[in-house]
Amino acid sequence: MSYDTDDNGVATSVPVECFLFVGSYKTYAYTSADVPITINGITYSPIAIQREKLSIGTHQDDNLDCQIVMPATTPLILDYAFQISPPSLQLTLYRANRNDLTEFVVYWSGPLSSISVSDDEGTVQVPSVFSYILSTPVPSHGYQLNCGHMLFDARCKVPKSDNSAVSTALTISGVEIVVASVGTFEDNHCQNGLLENGTESRTIVSQIGTTIRINYPFAKLIVGQQVTATAGCNRTAAICGSRFNNLLNHGGFRYIPLTSPFVTGVG
Repeated sequence: MSYDTDDNGVATSVPVECFLFVGSYKTYAYTSADVPITINGITYSPIAIQREKLSIGTHQDDNLDCQIVMPATTPLILDYAFQISPPSLQLTLYRANRNDLTEFVVYWSGPLSSISVSDDEGTVQVPSVFSYILSTPVPSHGYQLNCGHMLFDARCKVPKSDNSAVSTALTISGVEIVVASVGTFEDNHCQNGLLENGTESRTIVSQIGTTIRINYPFAKLIVGQQVTATAGCNRTAAICGSRFNNLLNHGGFRYIPLTSPFVTGVG
């Protein structure tokens, strides 16, 4: 029988859903069924996973997305939920019938846009591909005192290689990591910078000597592995000049008046 015939039959409709997440680290295959399900050569592990009702409409409608809830202890949540900017993660949701797993349909497909954790649950939001493209923010430059560039980007022009310290992790205690060296960096030179380990990175909250505190523990970092600490920038003209000698490329407007004639009046 075809999938449509099985799905519409009173006696044959026993649907199962399989969630295939293909990511930067690895592939995650889960099913809402109570037993492992194999579709197209991939075995999906049963977990407590469920999706919200799918939003369907036209390109003019909002909230065209698929929200999926699973335990916060699921490997996918542990690997991805606490990234500064979640790496690539693509979902393909398959739907089939238990009596014939060779017939299935792609029920939803799209890139992950966000992961949130509340108590013991993790929620993954996956908009449709079209909705995701339309919602992509367009870069803009604000009229403000502080710089709008990203450190090391094409507008900033500060070389990342000259402002990074490659080292190894000596001890790891949650968000506190002691590294072998930070080169010539002074205390808090790396504050607001990044501590990188392969494809994982964390924001550096503080750096005193070789002791670095990050915003959230690494998922995979172990003692002895290589890490790279990059300098941080608070986007002020003072730091841009003193730390990077880069005032020529500072993206802020340093001479904006601090008072407004619309507030204080003139004369």
